[in-house]
Amino acid sequence: MSHVDGSMGADVNSVRKRLRRDAAHVAIEIPVPRQGEGQVIDRDLEEEVNLLSRSIGGLSVLSPEATEALVERVSSQFSVDRSRQWWWEGLLGARVIECDTSDGLAALQRLLPQNEALALVVTDDEFPPWIAVSGAWPSLSRMLRETRLFEFFVVPDRLNWIVFSTHDSQLVVAGDLG
Repeated sequence: MSHVDGSMGADVNSVRKRLRRDAAHVAIEIPVPRQGEGQVIDRDLEEEVNLLSRSIGGLSVLSPEATEALVERVSSQFSVDRSRQWWWEGLLGARVIECDTSDGLAALQRLLPQNEALALVVTDDEFPPWIAVSGAWPSLSRMLRETRLFEFFVVPDRLNWIVFSTHDSQLVVAGDLG
């Protein structure tokens, strides 16, 4: 109901102003995405990995279906809780190797077999779907040297070991690396 003198209109306008002012201070709760929801691998990173994989000999990007099948096999083999964002947390029998950003690749060079077929899964601090590249370590390490830093894990075809490179500058190793 309005009054001819506009007094109610003045009240409504002051209420609107107060609501606008108060709305600027309201905290918005952003839900954390679950597996398969929300955040995905950064498209620029995905493009960079795809381009480098094509330009470096001996590398192949796995199809999304092949990557999902690999991820499923890895989670089953290592009893990974797929609801976790960081799969190395709670990994049974894992050991941690501390690295700094300047020696992570050198540590991997010493640790990983050089001529075995490997898959590198780009996780980049996100839930699946991920991207994966297959090849021998020398080609994979070249790709890693030519891209920005990101989280990943490496596994052989036999899935008898796994190595995670984490955002904490650590390598988390499980299984029989030999």
